[in-house]
Amino acid sequence: SSHFRPLGSCVLRGLERDRPARPPQHGMITDEAVAEFVSLTNSSPDEARGYLEMTGGDLQQSVELFLEMGGGGGGGPPAPQAPAPAPVPRPGPGQGQVVDADVAAEFAAVAAAAGIDPSSITGMPDAPMHDAEVRAPIAAFQDQIIDTQLENRRMREAINADSAAMSRRMTFDRPADLAGAGSGDEPGEGGGGSSGQAINQLFAAPPYNEAEPFYATIEKAKAQDKWVLVNIQQAEVFASHALNRDVWSDDTIRDVVQSSFLFWQRDDKSTEGDQFCQYYSCG
Repeated sequence: SSHFRPLGSCVLRGLERDRPARPPQHGMITDEAVAEFVSLTNSSPDEARGYLEMTGGDLQQSVELFLEMGGGGGGGPPAPQAPAPAPVPRPGPGQGQVVDADVAAEFAAVAAAAGIDPSSITGMPDAPMHDAEVRAPIAAFQDQIIDTQLENRRMREAINADSAAMSRRMTFDRPADLAGAGSGDEPGEGGGGSSGQAINQLFAAPPYNEAEPFYATIEKAKAQDKWVLVNIQQAEVFASHALNRDVWSDDTIRDVVQSSFLFWQRDDKSTEGDQFCQYYSCG
């Protein structure tokens, strides 16, 4: 439409200069006015008549209106103004939306964990996420971390080894083959071996000493409705050996202890004895 504006301005100025103004003839559309409109605007006669009718036959106003409305090209009455383009609808789910891959992957993982199909959720696309796949959740299973039988066997072996070490430490008079010193007699020669065994038996722990661990002894005492009598000894202190010889081996004391108590004796260097001293601040 812009290439008609310079022509229109020249035409209007020519009309005003070359011919005298005449009053508009409202309601009368003459062939002369139509022909002049066509010659000025290069429009069709029907289009010229339509513009003249809109301005009441005023040639100048009809030409101005023709130029303002972007007329030209001929062929019928002036075309109405083109409507505004309709808004382009946004693509729905699965229609090629551009989504950040990390966001889409995180959404898909959450939906998969909840058992929801991501494509069924409104507003969330099922567009490809750069070939990122969310693995299926790991199936539930049961397994055993600790072999209880093996652990119990290991604990029993440790307890037996600790008890044997305590017995060696509490031996009052060790024979030559154990202590590395003695009378010098070979085992079985002379009376050194038999006399050493007799002394060890004299100062040995009482036979009713519990061999079970401390907490197992407590549970046993609960079941039997008894107390637990604990005796922590020291191998280098003779009074500890004297307790075994004079007190715990006495018949009356033995009867009293066995009727109302469970007797639990360890030395302070054994594993359980050391733990007991730390827990109960003894020794």
